[in-house]
Amino acid sequence: MLAQIGPDVFAPRLGSGGFIVIGAQPADTSFRLSVDRRVPVELSSSSGDQESPALYRATCPARERGPKYTCFEFIVYMRSGVSVRTIRDRVEGMGGRLASVSPLESWASVIVFDPVNMIARSRAALDWPGVEAVATEVAFCVGATTACSLSNLAIAVAVDTGSARPFDGVLQVGSLDTVSIRYRQPGGALLETRLFVP
Repeated sequence: MLAQIGPDVFAPRLGSGGFIVIGAQPADTSFRLSVDRRVPVELSSSSGDQESPALYRATCPARERGPKYTCFEFIVYMRSGVSVRTIRDRVEGMGGRLASVSPLESWASVIVFDPVNMIARSRAALDWPGVEAVATEVAFCVGATTACSLSNLAIAVAVDTGSARPFDGVLQVGSLDTVSIRYRQPGGALLETRLFVP
């Protein structure tokens, strides 16, 4: 049973080349999702698109002590004079999107849509032209649904503009759409959050 669901610490980018990170807090803070489990949610836009992402652990590894990192994000540092935007196609090809880009475009955080093997994929980015280094994003404590608690859940979903293509893994939105995030509790009650596309 979830106590809360909605966009996580990243502000949703509800447009072409965007993404939304859905975060959730279980009612039982001692809850720990096992590596092989997911929690299904519903994601839809009022223009007709529907997606069925499944929440994963927000924090990896799921142990009480030691360093932790977010399960769906890593940072790429570029060599001097190379813009991080030059790797956009490679990021999208490996199932991710550029998230926070530094003002000088010398580094960026990368959001991945499937957190499985995230460490291996981040290390593979070292072979991309112009990449100097990569690092996992250290979990930090800001907001209600971040990776502070080992019980918290999250998943990132790609967002683009255009006609609805239900269940293709990308949420298609249009101007003035309403985006709904829903979770059906075990007892049947509906937990829902709505966002508005400008």
